[in-house]
Amino acid sequence: MKYLSKAQILESLDMLADFSQFFGFTFLAAKRAMLPVGSTNNNISLDKINDNFLKEYYTLDPRSNKYFRVFRLNARNKFWLTKNYASKGLQKLNTTTFSNAFIHTRNTTVWGWSNDYVDVLQELLNQQSGKKIPAFHMAVWLYRNKAWSEDKSQKNIIEYFCEEFNITKEEKSKLFDLSVASNIDERKAFQETPVPWQKIVDEYESPDDVGPEKGGVLAFLELVNVGPVSPLVFEPGRRLNIITGDNGLGKTFLLEAAWYSLTGEWADHDHAAHPNIKNYMIQKGKIKFKISGLRSGETQVTQYSKDKNEWTQIKDRKTIPGLVVYARVDGSYAVWDPISNITVKKGEKILSLDRKQVWDGDVGDVSLIEGLIRDWTKWQGNPQEYPFDMFLKVLECLSPPEIPKLIPGKTIRLPFDRREIPTIEHEYGNVPILHESAGIRHIITMAYLMVWVWNEHKVMSNQLGRKLENRMVVIIDEIEVHLHPRWQRSILPALLKVANILSSQLEMQLIIATHSPLVLASAEPIFEKGYDKLFHLEMLKNGKIKFNEMPFLKYGQVNSWLTSDIFSLKHPRSRKAEKLINRAVQLQEQEKPDINEIREVNSKLLELLPVEDDFWSRWIFFAEKYGVDL
Repeated sequence: MKYLSKAQILESLDMLADFSQFFGFTFLAAKRAMLPVGSTNNNISLDKINDNFLKEYYTLDPRSNKYFRVFRLNARNKFWLTKNYASKGLQKLNTTTFSNAFIHTRNTTVWGWSNDYVDVLQELLNQQSGKKIPAFHMAVWLYRNKAWSEDKSQKNIIEYFCEEFNITKEEKSKLFDLSVASNIDERKAFQETPVPWQKIVDEYESPDDVGPEKGGVLAFLELVNVGPVSPLVFEPGRRLNIITGDNGLGKTFLLEAAWYSLTGEWADHDHAAHPNIKNYMIQKGKIKFKISGLRSGETQVTQYSKDKNEWTQIKDRKTIPGLVVYARVDGSYAVWDPISNITVKKGEKILSLDRKQVWDGDVGDVSLIEGLIRDWTKWQGNPQEYPFDMFLKVLECLSPPEIPKLIPGKTIRLPFDRREIPTIEHEYGNVPILHESAGIRHIITMAYLMVWVWNEHKVMSNQLGRKLENRMVVIIDEIEVHLHPRWQRSILPALLKVANILSSQLEMQLIIATHSPLVLASAEPIFEKGYDKLFHLEMLKNGKIKFNEMPFLKYGQVNSWLTSDIFSLKHPRSRKAEKLINRAVQLQEQEKPDINEIREVNSKLLELLPVEDDFWSRWIFFAEKYGVDL
C-alpha cells in the first residue's frame, strides 16, 4: 500500500487556496448526501451535514477545536475556522452568495438544488477564481490519509473522487478541471507511510487555541552585539552538538546564551550578559532564538533595554522547551522544568544549585533539594519507592571503561558527622564518596542530578495530571573536567545512552563545550550527519573571532585530532620538540646547510625524540647525506 506524500499534499493545498470554501464544504457535503435537484428534502439538514463533513475532512490538529482552512479566497493569511463555522459563517455563505444555487425557504431546514445550480456555480467560479476546481488537488486533500494499492495512479484518485461524490457529467464539464495538473512526479506523489498531521501543521500558523507547543529543543540562536562574536549564528543539531575553540573566545558565553534562550532566565543573575557598550549606539544588543518541538518553531527576539538595564521578557513564547539541565564549569548546576514554579522558590523560574547544595542539599523553609548524600541514602534504603535502580544503571553507564564499574557499597558513619555517607566499592575496600577522586565525584554528581531531575518531574507530573516530557536538553561546559583520558574517550557515547535509561520515550539534545581531542575522537563512531554538529571558535589574524560549523571528519588517532583545524597544533609533541623540529625542517630546505648546525640539531633530537618518532625516517637520510652519524 502507499499514501500521498507531503510534497503532493502541500502542492495541492496551494492550488486550492484561491477557491471559495463553499466548493470544499457545502457542495461536496450536499453531493454526497444526494441533495435533490428541482425539489427539496425535509430530511437533510445542511448545517448538520456540513458540520459532520468538516469534522471528517478538515480536523487537522487533534489538540485544537478548530478546522483547517484549506480554501482561503480573499483571506490568504487565515488558516483556521471556528468550531461552529458550519452553523455560522458557512450558513451565511450558503444563504447569500450561493443562494441562487438552492431551493430554500428561510428559517427552515428544507433544501434542494435549483434546476440551473450548475450554471449558477459556474458563473460564481468565473467571477471569484477565474478557473475550474482542480479535482485532483481536491481529492488529494480529502484522501490525504487513505491507503492506495500500488497499482493506483494520480488519475485513479480523480476517478475515485468523482464516484464517491456523485459528480455528474455536467459538473465535470463546467465546474471541474479533471487533469492531474501537478508538478510532482508520479513516483514522488506517493510514499510508504501516511504523512503525520504535524508535518502539515508545521508549514502553517498554529491554531490559537492550543497554546504554545511543548517539549522543544534549541533550534536556532543568534547573538547581535553581545558577546565576543557579533553576529554569531548557532544552529544546533537535534541530538549532539560539540563546541570547540581556544580559551577566552566565547564557548562558555555561548552556553549561557543557549540556557537563557531556552529558559528566559540567566543561570547566574549576577553575571547576566550585557551588550557591547562601545557599539551600542550603532547596533542594539539582541538575542534571537527558535525553540523547535514537533514543528520547526518560530524565531523570537529579546532586546537589551539600556534604560532598565535588562533584557526584555518574552511573555508569549511560541514553543516551551522540555527539561533543561546545565552543568557549569564551576561545578554548579541549573535546572529548568516546564512545570513552572514546582521545584523552585516562589517567584523564581529556575533552580540554581552550587556544588555544596547539590551534595548537602538546601533545606530551608522550602526544601529545594535533599542533596546527593541524603537522597542516595534514602534511595538505597527504599529502592522500591525511590529511583535507586535507575541511579545504579546511570552510574554504571557513566563509569570509566576498563576498570570496575561504579557500584554503591553500604553507607557508613564518619567521625564527627551524624549523616549516613554513601560509599563506592573498590577492590581495596569501600570508599566514602566524600573521599573519592575529583573525577568520580564529578561523574556521580552528574548521574545524580539527571536522575533527580527526571524523578522530580515524574512525581510532579503525576500529582498534577500532566504528561511526562519527552525531550531534555543537557548543556555541559568542559565535559572533560577532572576525567582521565580513558574516561574522556567514553563519556560522550555514555551520556547519549542515559536518555534511554531515564525513559524509552525521552530524546536528549546535548550541547557541550570541550578542549579535549579525546572527546572528539570518542564521537567518531556515534556521530550522525543530520542529527549531530561540530562547531569551532577561532581567533583570526586581525584579532576578530569567527564561529563556524565544521565538517566532522574521522581522524582516527588522537594525534591527528591535535593537528586538525580544530586544535591547530603543528606537531603533537612538547613545545620544545616542536620548535626543534621546525628548525630541523628549515635546515632540510636550505641548499647548503651548515654541517655544524646539522650536528647540533641532531644531538638535540637525540635528547628530545624517542626512537619510534616518525620524524626520524625523514631526518636520518638527510643527516647521513651530510656525513652526520647517528
